[in-house]
Parts: sequence; structure tokens; C-alpha cells
Amino acid sequence: MLQKKQTLMEKARVSHGLGKIDKSEVHVKSGHYIRDVVFGANDGLVSIVALVTGVAGGVANNKIVLLAGIAGAIAGAISMGLGSYISNKSQIDFFKSEIEKEKRELDEEPEKEMEELKEIYTKKGFKGKDLEKVTKIISSNKRVMLDVMIKEELGLDVDFNNPAIAGVLSGIFFIFGSLVPVLPFFFNTSMALTISIIASLVGLFILGALKTLVVRQNPFKLGLESVIVGGIAMVITYYIGSLFGVTVT
Repeated sequence: MLQKKQTLMEKARVSHGLGKIDKSEVHVKSGHYIRDVVFGANDGLVSIVALVTGVAGGVANNKIVLLAGIAGAIAGAISMGLGSYISNKSQIDFFKSEIEKEKRELDEEPEKEMEELKEIYTKKGFKGKDLEKVTKIISSNKRVMLDVMIKEELGLDVDFNNPAIAGVLSGIFFIFGSLVPVLPFFFNTSMALTISIIASLVGLFILGALKTLVVRQNPFKLGLESVIVGGIAMVITYYIGSLFGVTVT
């Protein structure tokens, strides 16, 4: 009987896409912040290289370009960090309100929730005695049932990131990303803009490829997409800058 119960729960895990339990598997919470790191650096690189090329197109003075790049990096990092914090916090607040609503429904309308649970597992291929047993096993533990309903009915992930950490990481890595196009102008060389563009295109490809840590796609494709988007931004801003170009002595 115990073995059959375990088999049913194993089938339920597979239906959730979880597969068999691997006790040796270790989940690292910090891995959830990869998105904030990668996208923070990518946004910093794209936005600041566009700013730098735009200013360079209008003003042939490396010091002014450098000043604009530094100011843009600082302002962008603050904006990125606060934006990430607010969006993460808003998402958590929304998720928590939905979870509380689901808790109330489990307390006030248990029969309705049981029917919804059966419907979920019917769609996953359970039927007859197996359906009755697996829903009985899950519903016997209120905490487990709540977890199932949150993930299956609401489609929510309750493993939240800390909004403050997400915001700080986004801001810091925005600065790191912005350093790539800005650094060449510190040396006040006539090749500063060329070096900045080349370094930025390489950085865009690398960061684009690193998005595979967040989005499971071909790294070469994502890298190339980032290069194309960044390249278009550079061309447009440089052209606009040249239209309003001024001479600074």
C-alpha cells in the first residue's frame, strides 16, 4: 500500500515536470538573481553606448563624451536599481494577495477546491482510482494542496527574490556594463570612439549569449541579436547627434 502511494506521488511529480527526487541535487537561491545581474549589465551597456555615440556624434571632445557617459551611468544605475526594486516588490505583493485568496478559498470552499484539484490532475492524465487516490493524498495535507493550487491553478512561483538585493544587483551591474563604452574615453585618444564601439559590440555579444542562463535559447542567436540591437542604437544616436553637432573649444 505504501509503495503504491509512493508510486502515485511519483507520477504526480512527473506530471508537474519535476521528475524523480534527486536528494543530491542542491538548489542555490542566489541563482535566482542571475536575471538581475545579466539584464542589469546588458541595459547598462546598451543605453550608455548609445548615449556615448550620440554625444560623440555631436561633440568632438572626449572629455564631454566622458562626462556625459559617467552622468548617464550614474543616473541609469539609480533608475535601474529603483525600477527593479519596485517591480519585484509589486510582483511579490500581488503574488501574496493571490495566495491569501487561495488560502481563504481552501478554508471556505473545500469541495470546490477539491473539484478544481481533480480537474487539474484529470488534464494530466489521471483517471479512475488513480485520480481519486492522488487527489485524496494531496488534499489530506492542506499545505501540500495549497502549494499545488498556487502552482497549477494560479501559475505562481512562491520562491521570491528579495527586492532590495535585486535592486542593488541591477544597479551595480548596470554600472559594470556601462564601463565598457565609457572607459576608452578616460585615455583621451583619437581612437576612443572606435575602441568604445568595438569593445561594446564584443560585450553585447557576450552578455547576449549569457542570457541563456535566463532564457533557454541558442547563445549565438541571442548574442547576435544583442549586437544587432546595440548596433542599430549606436547608428541612430550617432546620426542624431551629428545633426545637432556643435564645436567645442
